[in-house]
Amino acid sequence: LAEDVAYLRATRLADGGDAQAARDAFLAMADRWPYPFGSLWDDALFRASEMEEKLGRYPEAIAHLERMLKEREEAETIGSYQRPRYTPAMMRIAQLYAERLHDRAKARDAYHRLYAEFSHSPMRDDALWHEAELWREDGDEDKACSRLGTLASDFPDSRYVPCAVERCKIKRPEKSKAPTTCHAYLTRERK
Repeated sequence: LAEDVAYLRATRLADGGDAQAARDAFLAMADRWPYPFGSLWDDALFRASEMEEKLGRYPEAIAHLERMLKEREEAETIGSYQRPRYTPAMMRIAQLYAERLHDRAKARDAYHRLYAEFSHSPMRDDALWHEAELWREDGDEDKACSRLGTLASDFPDSRYVPCAVERCKIKRPEKSKAPTTCHAYLTRERK
């Protein structure tokens, strides 16, 4: 129960607006109950990252997430050691690079890493879409269309398929169950 109480205490600090104290409490939890024993270890590091972002310390926010992902391991038998926060952590790393640090190359790399390394994640098509969008916004249509071609072939039922077909003249997969039209909310320009 001590880990649960520590997590509730850190969460209370965060909810009360004391980002520094909450960050310290979440990190203390991750140190006291490390992987693989801490049941809230990944949650603590994820929340510490959120507190760092509130404090404007974006590289530190990424470092906590990378610390979490460094412990990621694949199961050699049936099953998984995948923690619930691993995929959201990878997506968050990409977003922090793109939106806070304005390092588009590292953001693209992080999105591609999610696609390539997280083979069971339901967010792999999202990652390819976001990576392609960054390539497109940076003027590299060939690379963007290459990523969208991969998206359409690997995820024929993805909601992004009609947008990929429209943007890059990619052939729609034959047995695709994806929508037939590209939804405007997917192609709206980001601010």
